Amino acid sequence: MLCTNCGADVPNSAPAPAQPAPVQAQKRKSNKTALIVVGAIVLIALLVAGGFVGFSVYRSSTYEKAMAMLQSGDYQGAYDTFGKLGDYEDSADQLRLAKQWLDYREARILFDTRDFEGALLTFQELGDFENSGDYVKACEMNLDYLQALSDFENSLYDEALVIFIRLTDEGFQDAKTWISKTKYTIADEKYQGGDLYGAYKGFKELGSYEDSEGRKEACTTAFPDTGVIYKDSDYGSTRSQITIDSSKSPSSSYFKIYHDTTLVAVLWINGGEKLTIDAPPADYSIKQATGDPWFGEEILFGDEGYYEVILFDGDKEYFTLSDNTIATISLSVSGANTGSKETDRTTF
Repeated sequence: MLCTNCGADVPNSAPAPAQPAPVQAQKRKSNKTALIVVGAIVLIALLVAGGFVGFSVYRSSTYEKAMAMLQSGDYQGAYDTFGKLGDYEDSADQLRLAKQWLDYREARILFDTRDFEGALLTFQELGDFENSGDYVKACEMNLDYLQALSDFENSLYDEALVIFIRLTDEGFQDAKTWISKTKYTIADEKYQGGDLYGAYKGFKELGSYEDSEGRKEACTTAFPDTGVIYKDSDYGSTRSQITIDSSKSPSSSYFKIYHDTTLVAVLWINGGEKLTIDAPPADYSIKQATGDPWFGEEILFGDEGYYEVILFDGDKEYFTLSDNTIATISLSVSGANTGSKETDRTTF
């Protein structure tokens, strides 16, 4: 306790020490901090160096791991891992390769599950990767094959046949069995529609396929009996006649007799027979058709028949029938008094 009545003065308290000059204080602090900073920098450098070395080792081991995945067929793992390596080594190239394998494998799955459209798009994008080009061709052929089957089901037989034939030529074996089936269906459709000659040609081409032989015969018409099929009433006569003699010929024939451009008569004469008709004096020309089978007067003997203009006196396409005479046209193989000039069915 401070005595207030002792009679002595109470001394003042000691003044506070002067503060160090700022510069002097900064100098002292700076020296100490410098050591700390230098130490920190060294430590950071060591850590950075150590981290860099560690990161480099990590990327190297990760790259090797990704390469092992790629080589073993783990394309998804390789893709994910290379994607983490950025521009390390050739990681970008390996990433693209892994992606190509992933796309290729997916396209193969699409192909095997018959999604040919999806597979085609992916294989086309893969370009010349592996055998993608072969798969592009296979996809296209399968899509064409499905289109042909659809055409067949929708009665577009001609369109289907074109595709089936092309696919067979390209080695698509499944299409081969459909060619005969489609041709048979086309021939039957023609038969049902009354195109007997078209049906005949179709069944003939098919040979022994199913009942094509019998169906082919059903498209033909029996030979007529020897006789006059048509005669222009303006050309009747009892004084002059024309005889066509096939008594020594094995062929049955269909004849057209003309005066200029007028059709005078149409005759059928079976092999080994002859026929005589009345006709007034005039110049006449004769056309003859032979063959087997017979399809009727519209188709005649078809494209397989033989069509000709009979020639007289060497190269004349007509002969003169005089009044009160019989002109005999001999068609025997030997001793014939005629020749012939070939023509075709369309101009017969």
